[in-house]
Amino acid sequence: MTTINLADLQPVWAFCDPASGEASLKRVASRSAIVVAAPDHLGRIFVLYAWAARIPAGDLMERIYAVNERFAPKSFGIESNGLQTLYKGAILRDASLRERHLPLVGIKQPTTQQKDNRIRGYLQPLIGNGKLFLRKDMVELQHEIVTFPMNPQKDLVDALASVCGMIPAAKPRRRFDVEREAKLEYLRRSGAPLAEVEAAAKG
Repeated sequence: MTTINLADLQPVWAFCDPASGEASLKRVASRSAIVVAAPDHLGRIFVLYAWAARIPAGDLMERIYAVNERFAPKSFGIESNGLQTLYKGAILRDASLRERHLPLVGIKQPTTQQKDNRIRGYLQPLIGNGKLFLRKDMVELQHEIVTFPMNPQKDLVDALASVCGMIPAAKPRRRFDVEREAKLEYLRRSGAPLAEVEAAAKG
């Protein structure tokens, strides 16, 4: 089985969906959710972090800082529909006062499209083509994916769809480049001399 190193998955992308202020009106109270993911050169997406909970706004802000420090994402999206825009502004002001780098960008979800359809649009092609990978311990996220759309709890799968929507599509790669990288991987794993690996890398 091939081992994927975090250093090989760059850049990293993150998304936060703060719990809606209208959560008490729903059958299932919304949770705040954060998902971090990164693509590889084949267009596969690896979920590096998935978290959801009902916590105060201040605690969520600290969680965002912690995730940002741990993964150093290229962009950290945050849902900014309605009053959530005010929360994004509050975080950016706090980050400025603390002199902390936080690549936070507001993401407005389309109000003309149903949430379930938006989630399907982003995730079905990835899942259908075997290009979405989760860790075994991401039990909650796995459950939301498997039970979607019947499960009323969709905080994690929604955040996952949103972060996948932020990741640019992989650019087609020349066959020569793909074959050369496959050869280099084989040489490294077979314990070939460093000089041979370097020669192959130079083409």
